[in-house]
Amino acid sequence: MNRVSIRGLVPALLTATVAVLLVGATFASGDAPSSRSSHSPSTSTSTDPATAALAGPTRPFLNRARIVEAAELAAVRADEAKARAQSARDKAARDAAARARASRAVTRSVPRGTARQIGQQLAAARGWSGTQWTCLDRLWTRESGWSASAHNPSSGAHGIPQANPGSQMASAGSAWRTDATTQIRWGLGYIADRYGSPCSAYGYWQSHSWY
Repeated sequence: MNRVSIRGLVPALLTATVAVLLVGATFASGDAPSSRSSHSPSTSTSTDPATAALAGPTRPFLNRARIVEAAELAAVRADEAKARAQSARDKAARDAAARARASRAVTRSVPRGTARQIGQQLAAARGWSGTQWTCLDRLWTRESGWSASAHNPSSGAHGIPQANPGSQMASAGSAWRTDATTQIRWGLGYIADRYGSPCSAYGYWQSHSWY
């Protein structure tokens, strides 16, 4: 067995002891090396002061801009709604004026003292003027030519409205055979009960040639 030389061990032991003492002194003084590499990225969430200074006042300005934009859009929509309403009113006024002109034209064309004039007046009393009167005029012009004495021998229909049988017009007056006013009153009541309006009656007549 080889003997270890004591002379060689002593210097090595002294060197190791000094190294341990130096490391302990370093830790004691608070200079211990950081466990995080100096090259590792920082995880700090702090914001750059310059960026914060710019971003701070931006949000209120954006909110105010959105409010202004919404108000302007609401104003535009309100103006559009007003324009549509005015357009509808204008159209209604034009239509009413057109109906009035048509009614006046029809009134002027009906000879005074005739069965047609009586029919127009009695129809207007029911609210049937304008287009409704036009339908009634066409209906009874085709049925009887507005003649109180019109009679259909094959069917028994009689008078201006061509009631069938004619005797049922007695409910409007005893002079139903010759009196235009009696016949017209009965005929208007018949149209109101069965069809609701002269135009509805005339529409049915156009499809069936009777009503």
